[in-house]
Amino acid sequence: MSRGGMRLIIESALRVGERFMASVGDEKARPARVVWLRDELDGQIAGLQFEDVEGARVPGSEYPPAS
Repeated sequence: MSRGGMRLIIESALRVGERFMASVGDEKARPARVVWLRDELDGQIAGLQFEDVEGARVPGSEYPPAS
């Protein structure tokens, strides 16, 4: 987790552009969207960008999937 987003490992499928509220522990839920995905044998690794961060980068431009 960082100021601008988080990376997570998840078993259920997500889609790039999907939006939802994300929280970790006792922190307040924040609006986030999926900006990149990498499929794994047991699920996905997803990059989320918080939508409430000023000056957020273009989604996906800095996080290319691993080959």
